Amino acid sequence: MARRAAAGKMPIFMPPLIKRDGFTLSEMLVVLAILALMTSVAIWTLRPGTDGARVAAEGLAARADAARNLAIVDGGAVALTINAQGYFFERARENGWQRVDERRLRAHHWASGITVDGPPVQTARLVFDRFGLATPATLVALRQSGGGSTRVRINADGRVQVE
Repeated sequence: MARRAAAGKMPIFMPPLIKRDGFTLSEMLVVLAILALMTSVAIWTLRPGTDGARVAAEGLAARADAARNLAIVDGGAVALTINAQGYFFERARENGWQRVDERRLRAHHWASGITVDGPPVQTARLVFDRFGLATPATLVALRQSGGGSTRVRINADGRVQVE
């Protein structure tokens, strides 16, 4: 009976002792998130500079390929005109050549520091026919001031390559 009386006075639940020696899970997740953010910022700022000539060449190649596809789909000629300031596209219509006003094929100016490499640039004009063939085959060399150069080759069969 003495046991029962003692058992009645003793609490049934004993909370565990709380130790403050470590970190909680939420504190650890916050620290990891901050570290990840700082690492991504450091990688972003320390990455090497982009090659402007390469970026310009890839943009020209992508748009030239889109112009070739437009010529095939529409069944009509599409012209690419390249000069010292940039390039633009025209579409053959019954009343002559008209500038293409689609977003992906609007006139594009070279970025600052990008020049067409080689002899003084005249206007180069290339035409994709309804089969996607290019006349004439063209090689455009782009140079970035103080840096690299890249070439865009458009073959007679219409293939566009960045070299």
